[in-house]
Amino acid sequence: MLKQIAHPNILFRAGRRRAGLRRAGLRRAVRGRAGLTILEMTVVIVVLLTLIGISMYSMSGYREWQRGSEGSRVLRMVYNAQRTYLAEHPTESVGSLTAEKIIPYLSGNLTALPTAEALDNGVLTVKVSVSPPVLLDGDGGEYDPSGDTDDGLWDVGG
Repeated sequence: MLKQIAHPNILFRAGRRRAGLRRAGLRRAVRGRAGLTILEMTVVIVVLLTLIGISMYSMSGYREWQRGSEGSRVLRMVYNAQRTYLAEHPTESVGSLTAEKIIPYLSGNLTALPTAEALDNGVLTVKVSVSPPVLLDGDGGEYDPSGDTDDGLWDVGG
């Protein structure tokens, strides 16, 4: 009596197992495909390059926001020093304030007025003779690329 072996697609007899697999074309299916096609490799590379491009674009926006919030932090620190100085010297006007008068009132025991970095990597200084203080670019003009003087980026905020 011949022994029967069950296979999902074909019923084999013990003696003809190999011949049956070859005939049915299942030997290749069992072994599987080796490697990737050029089309598959191209699709993977395109997807990776797209993800890298998107992350680079979003990182530049994050850096801009980070510089704006750092500029705001500098301005809030100077604004607090202005208010503290004016509270101790109530007869002085804001227009007469200078960096030398404000520096001792800055938090963190700073020895100089803090600066900020502009979006174009320029150095921004703080104008202390106005309240709230503003950042000045290299030409002496007020610097606030956000366009809103109350948003908390590049300004003291509301």
